[in-house]
Amino acid sequence: TGRAEIEATLLAKDGTQVAYHFTGSRTLLDGQTCLLGVGLDISESKRVQAEKAASQERYRLLASLSNDAIWDFEPASGTITWNDGFSKLTGFNSPETATTLASWVGLFHPEERESVVSELQHALGSAQHNWSAEHRILCRDGAYAWVLHRAYLLRDHEGRCVRLLGSLTDLTSQKKAQERIVEQAALIDQARDAIIVHDLDHRIISWSKGATRVFGWSEEEVIGRYLLEVLQDDPGVFRTASMTTLEQESWRGEVVKKNKAG
Repeated sequence: TGRAEIEATLLAKDGTQVAYHFTGSRTLLDGQTCLLGVGLDISESKRVQAEKAASQERYRLLASLSNDAIWDFEPASGTITWNDGFSKLTGFNSPETATTLASWVGLFHPEERESVVSELQHALGSAQHNWSAEHRILCRDGAYAWVLHRAYLLRDHEGRCVRLLGSLTDLTSQKKAQERIVEQAALIDQARDAIIVHDLDHRIISWSKGATRVFGWSEEEVIGRYLLEVLQDDPGVFRTASMTTLEQESWRGEVVKKNKAG
């Protein structure tokens, strides 16, 4: 006896192509050699496989075009796959450091790890499809990078999460800039001088504590108002100062301004 399996595409009566999987075996029947075979329509299985392959190829292409670190996690297998953005962001080779959920979570900063994991577990147990958090992750050089961590949860017809697609956007430069702004604001507030910032329309956008001490107006009272309206400058001097600053990047002079009490 022998056995063979083949796949073939047959042409139906209406002209459509149908994929079949044939299993045949040689046997003896009444002393004669016969071939027994069974054919199974696998068109639907082939269609699903083709759609999955196309989806994976689209994901691969999109991931290669993104500057973000893109990850794909399947709970059934427990494995995570990454695009090249992970290595660019962290300096690690992803297959060595974050191929499982446990190893990936291990890179989260200890101060945020518990809360981030708790939020993600809540998302997995609920019906939501989107999740995001800001936290730090460990890099190869020992430093931590701030990231915006986002994920989309794919669910089956019963609501169970069967796949997660996520991304990490590097926020490190943005966070450092925010820290510098906070530090500069603290230094400005310590100054005794009045430090005022306005936009090109002369609306006040920053008002130091020194300005409050000098003029009596609180920050809440002046933000968004016109400088002339608050301080009642001489319009001629104000225009000269503004034009000189725009042309020469600085202006120095003496003006008389009124405080809140007049």
